[in-house]
Amino acid sequence: MKLPFGVSGRSKGASTPFDEEDAAQRPPPNRGLRALLVVVLIANLGYFAWTRGGLAVLGTKPARLSESDSRRVNQQVRPQMLKILKDDSAAANP
Repeated sequence: MKLPFGVSGRSKGASTPFDEEDAAQRPPPNRGLRALLVVVLIANLGYFAWTRGGLAVLGTKPARLSESDSRRVNQQVRPQMLKILKDDSAAANP
């Protein structure tokens, strides 16, 4: 017996002829989407662990953990040659 709002009038474990019909009408579970969801979750957890330095024991570190700013400053070639210019054409055309 079916009641409104998806409430069933039978007790758990009780089988009726309608169970087979209901099961035949339900769409099959989409295993591909479930697998994709699992892959995306694992990738996100791996990226989170990598960015926090959790994978440093494996030899993989993000740049901010493996290099300091002072090291990058020392690697610059003739930083005095850098000249920052203001773009006047952008201010003229609103």
